[in-house]
Amino acid sequence: MTRTHLDELARLLGGQASTRSSAQLTSLHEHPMVTVAGFGELRLPLTAARAKKLISFGQPAPFGKGEDTLVDTAVRHTWHFRDTPVEVDWHGLLDDVLEEARSALGLPATCRLRADFHSLLVYERGQFFAPHQDSEKDDAMVGSLVVVLPCPFSGGELVVHGPDGMHTYRGSRDETTIVAFYADAVHEVLPVRTGHRVVLTYNLLLEGDTSLQEVERDAVAEAATLLTRHFETPEAPLYGGEPATPIRLAYLLDHSYTPRALAQGLGRLKGVDAERAAVLTAAAKRAGCDVTFGLADVHEVRDDVSDDEYLIASDATLTHWLTPEGDVVEVGLGLDDDITATTPSRSLRAYASEHEGFMGNYGNTVDRWYHRGALVIWPTHLAFANRAETAPTRELRHLLLRLADRDETGAARDLRGLLPTWPAIVRNGRPRQTFHRTAGARDSEAADLFDLALALARFLDDETLVDTLLEPFLLDDLRPETATNLIGASDVRGTAWAAARFATWFTSDTRWGHHTLSESWVEDLPELCHALAERPDLAHHVLAPAWAWLRTRIEACFAAAPTSTVRHKVADLGVLLAALLGGVAEVDDKAICAEVTTWCQNATTPVIADLLLPALEIAESWDAVHAARSGLRDLTPIATAILTARIEAPVREPDDWSIAPPADCDCDLCDTLGGFLTDCGERVLEWPMAKDKRQHIHHVIDGAELPVTHTTRRVGRPHVLVLTKTAEVFEREDRARAEAARALNRFGRTRR
Repeated sequence: MTRTHLDELARLLGGQASTRSSAQLTSLHEHPMVTVAGFGELRLPLTAARAKKLISFGQPAPFGKGEDTLVDTAVRHTWHFRDTPVEVDWHGLLDDVLEEARSALGLPATCRLRADFHSLLVYERGQFFAPHQDSEKDDAMVGSLVVVLPCPFSGGELVVHGPDGMHTYRGSRDETTIVAFYADAVHEVLPVRTGHRVVLTYNLLLEGDTSLQEVERDAVAEAATLLTRHFETPEAPLYGGEPATPIRLAYLLDHSYTPRALAQGLGRLKGVDAERAAVLTAAAKRAGCDVTFGLADVHEVRDDVSDDEYLIASDATLTHWLTPEGDVVEVGLGLDDDITATTPSRSLRAYASEHEGFMGNYGNTVDRWYHRGALVIWPTHLAFANRAETAPTRELRHLLLRLADRDETGAARDLRGLLPTWPAIVRNGRPRQTFHRTAGARDSEAADLFDLALALARFLDDETLVDTLLEPFLLDDLRPETATNLIGASDVRGTAWAAARFATWFTSDTRWGHHTLSESWVEDLPELCHALAERPDLAHHVLAPAWAWLRTRIEACFAAAPTSTVRHKVADLGVLLAALLGGVAEVDDKAICAEVTTWCQNATTPVIADLLLPALEIAESWDAVHAARSGLRDLTPIATAILTARIEAPVREPDDWSIAPPADCDCDLCDTLGGFLTDCGERVLEWPMAKDKRQHIHHVIDGAELPVTHTTRRVGRPHVLVLTKTAEVFEREDRARAEAARALNRFGRTRR
């Protein structure tokens, strides 16, 4: 299994590398000379009296939170000397200190550290600094140097959390104590119990390239072999499917990095990360692979009851990576199972955690989130496929430029590497609910990908490759702006090819048993057909399935009881019918026009008026030629006849309380209900029955929106269901007659 190769790679990279993220350096017996303007030389070891006097020159120290700088003594409670110049004389010893820090932090000898003075701090009794990470104050900053000056105090320990565990560093009353640590290491200063903790802090700036270091040839050769085997061994997808060879792997680093640090590239990796990256980059080159530097977020859910915290679930997402051009881009790429690490995340300090109580089959659980650097590796021939998965539109545009430069061989090779992930890329480019009118389908990235795929179809000779690229798309990925490339591809590949592609686009979505178009796409049909006006045959391939889809939805509504909900839905479909016929008019598609007209003329339900009226109202603004081509003019008599029939229907007699019963159910209860409803003289029915039977009658009456109230008289056994016909029996017919008269009057004025 390829998982074995990843595990072996993680163990190999562990090697003998030092994982130190912090270190205490050799104590100095010759103290640095510190001079504070207005105060003078500190004269070390510093006495309590002098320390108290020094505090009078300081201000409360701030801390950084995102882009803000805040003062909050609940987070950082200490004094610093922002406006008071501080001078430090190391007596020529600072270079030796920095060289020791470089070595202790595992940085290669080809690099050197430079110290940039940051601040003088004084902690008095009770003061502290809560757990935090140091912000990067310079592009070259990799760590911090803390110099604890000799002074009598207790408490105030510096605690550093790193991949190598937690380390505690204490000061001395007689010696200068120096600690170096990486900037991403979470650290804190515990409360001072007695005396004063006086420290100098420096930013450690890296000069040189940590990736330029000697590596063991045997380790490189073995890592290269493991990479080759990983990318040659098929593995089954996480959620089922045919086994396929991986297209990438991600190796998680021990340290976390910011996008700012990422921009500096592999030459700014820290300690053990730099050592392992040197092996991996050399191995990748030997195995014919590319390496890029990225940032990953890891989320783990563990059982918090057992001692070993059993892993329940985990996931990792690559949030940023460095492009070959040196740009830092957001990617949001799920890493699935092609991920490994020498140091497990649970050994690191999480940047956030959350506990849950008992859940399902698990007891108490803990969620933890980690920031980690990552090296992402892929075979060189799959570089395009990996980049396209995160920015497909951009990469396909670049590919078109290469085709314009006649690089068809290379472009075809890259596209073939993309094919395994291409259907998922297209699917992810669509709105989540494309069948809702408000789904935002007009802004679908899939439409942009469709346009680019059709543009590629104009220039690629490989017909199988072209058809595979176009297969994942759906009809409603087609937009007006796509028409030019659709026409161009059809001109190149022929009308039979285009017809076959349309059939695929309309039937390829089988999630619901049939293709589901979006209502917003149907609304845009006039604009789409206008863009296809020079190729009416292509427009017909758009309109025919659109009409088939719309007719199915209309027929489903016609078959349902004519409730207010159904009538409103029919009216909405009337708007879509106007859009469809508007598209018909744009290309004068007589075949679709005839189909729609014939179907409407053969409809036997009076509800068709509710469908045609919104369409006719929209068509009032069309010019005569457009209206004639659409066929709506031929449908006007159908609506007019139904409206006239509603107006001329006999007025109900004052004592006629009959109601047409719903036809959905033929049980004995509904037979009795139907008898009551059709009785023109009976207004009230008192009906003893059990609760479940009452609920059935409630459901039938409410579902059909019958003008009947239903209440339960809870006296005796069984309770009595009381049904009462309401005046709505008459009022509905009056409203329908008035609405029909208004509509007929409007269309009558239009005809004149």
